[in-house]
Amino acid sequence: MTVVAPVSALVSTLLPIGVALATGERPGLAVAIGAMVPKALNVADKLAKENISVEVIDPRTLVPLDLDAIVESVARTHRLVVAREAAERLRLFAAA
Repeated sequence: MTVVAPVSALVSTLLPIGVALATGERPGLAVAIGAMVPKALNVADKLAKENISVEVIDPRTLVPLDLDAIVESVARTHRLVVAREAAERLRLFAAA
């Protein structure tokens, strides 16, 4: 089950564990985790000013992961960008 909410509601909305939060049905898709969520939302807002729409999904939890929300959005948009933090101290190995 995916909860669709306006971007302004993302920060203050409490959801049950294992339920993703999406910004809405849009042509592009980004899945952001943790500290990358506000950054992804910021980029989505900037792209919206250029008439490029991006749906941001915040899975909220990785275990359990709301894979259905991600798969449904990828099936609809045919696109996926995953934004995650890299380890600051071991940056060399973070992308491995």
